[in-house]
Amino acid sequence: MSKLTIVLPYYNVGDYIDRCLNSLLNQTVSDFEVFCVNDGSKDHSDEIVQKYVAMDSRFKRLTKQNGGLSDARNFGLKDVHTEYVMFLDSDDFFELDLVERCLKKMEEDQCDLVVYNYNQYFIRENRSELISEKFDSNKIYNPNTDKSLVAYLSNAAWHKIYRTKLFKSNQIEYPVGYRYEDLGTTFRYLMCCERVGFIDKALANYLIDRPNNISGASD
Repeated sequence: MSKLTIVLPYYNVGDYIDRCLNSLLNQTVSDFEVFCVNDGSKDHSDEIVQKYVAMDSRFKRLTKQNGGLSDARNFGLKDVHTEYVMFLDSDDFFELDLVERCLKKMEEDQCDLVVYNYNQYFIRENRSELISEKFDSNKIYNPNTDKSLVAYLSNAAWHKIYRTKLFKSNQIEYPVGYRYEDLGTTFRYLMCCERVGFIDKALANYLIDRPNNISGASD
């Protein structure tokens, strides 16, 4: 049985999702599954996903009516039964050793949450920027005593690995109908943790300013 499920919602990302899925297909370890959640996509994204589902049994396609990113994450999360869970946005992609490094850190240090650095890509300017957390990768933190976690931890859902049972036992979901939905979830999850670890390496790649990316919009 897989140790990890990666929940991957997608909606009209046909120009990006192939690279995303390929970064999962070629991970250095194979002990994980991917829930590809079709959130009512209207472009050719679904055709690309079906290609990977046919190619590799670890990829599973779930379909739902369009409800937004939070709703799609929640839809995938309810069927997760593995020990660990991660979230990946379909226009982003992982480094090929991400799963291996994350599982190793979670298990060796018995963490409830592991956070890693990421590269932030500006498409219009053709440049990237390393985003690093402010915490020591050689230490294990407890949010009940290390209050700086609440002040300085990045809220993004997609550069973390979680212990699934903390989502389930505390009935934590992503709030539907809001922008910056991670703010309503990450810190609720954090305060259920006893052991939080960090990996001092950029393992995810985030496209900050692609066309129609809601993360790049201001309101």
